[in-house]
Amino acid sequence: APLIYYIRDPEPTVVLHALDVVPDGCSDKDALLPSVVLPVRSLARKDATGDWHVPAHALAALAHLNPAAAKSSLAGASAHPVWQVRAMAATTAGVLGEVDAAVALANDKTPNVRTAALDTLAGTCLDRRPAHPPCVQSPGTPGRRSAVPIVG
Repeated sequence: APLIYYIRDPEPTVVLHALDVVPDGCSDKDALLPSVVLPVRSLARKDATGDWHVPAHALAALAHLNPAAAKSSLAGASAHPVWQVRAMAATTAGVLGEVDAAVALANDKTPNVRTAALDTLAGTCLDRRPAHPPCVQSPGTPGRRSAVPIVG
């Protein structure tokens, strides 16, 4: 069955799982977008601390369905009062390639948010690392070369 049926399910755990498995290039994109965008909008409200689960997972799904829309919602999620939403924002920043957002969240007051941001940054940097690190001259050892991975 198409994901839309599960995203509209009355049971939140079913909805969360459906949102978590939305793939890149989803064939139901047009049908899913309205059901995904609506909960994401609530993340911009500073008083939305009670019902954050579906909106946070919807942000992650939106990154696969419409990256531009997810990018525009990332700032609200990054400043959300609930730390779990900020942690999801850090992970979503990695999917979107928003390194600046992940760097900002790496300085969050909550350790779990910092961890999510650092995991995102580590993954982003590793994705940019060359497949075969260049050989460089080892300092102090003339003629000796070693492979040094460049991350950055």
